[in-house]
Amino acid sequence: MYLFVQQIKKLATVCMTVLVLTLPTIAQENSTDGWEKAQQEMKAMMGSVPVMFKKLPANVRVSAWELFKSINNPHTAIPSKYGELIGLAVAAQIPCEYCVIAHTKLARLFGATDQEIKEAIAKGAETRLWSTILNGNLTEADKASFKADWDKQIEYMKAHQK
Repeated sequence: MYLFVQQIKKLATVCMTVLVLTLPTIAQENSTDGWEKAQQEMKAMMGSVPVMFKKLPANVRVSAWELFKSINNPHTAIPSKYGELIGLAVAAQIPCEYCVIAHTKLARLFGATDQEIKEAIAKGAETRLWSTILNGNLTEADKASFKADWDKQIEYMKAHQK
């Protein structure tokens, strides 16, 4: 559980960083040539232009494609199968039926089994459960104590790993 949560945190941090870094580009983007090139790359990678890009305002499509490529490629730290399982876990919790369909199909493409898909969805549900409980009891569960407890628990688990 700990490693999966860490992977989600890393993915969220990367996504936010890329978004913040691309905001100036998004605001300035208006290149027909850039969109043509992006569409050619999409077709080479996926056979067609995914509808989600077509639904964006024209001035942000190229930046959205650059973000997509930077997160969805075989050279990222998180292997594609696990990235799609993370995406599926998040999509199931948002909830976004479109994203669930896409991430499930992609996870299977990259080798995820039905059991791994079910576990990813269950992990997303479990994370949401504990988040709801802790946030709902915020006045009774302070973050400093929570962090200190987890530091102790992690040290114990490290010492007792097989």
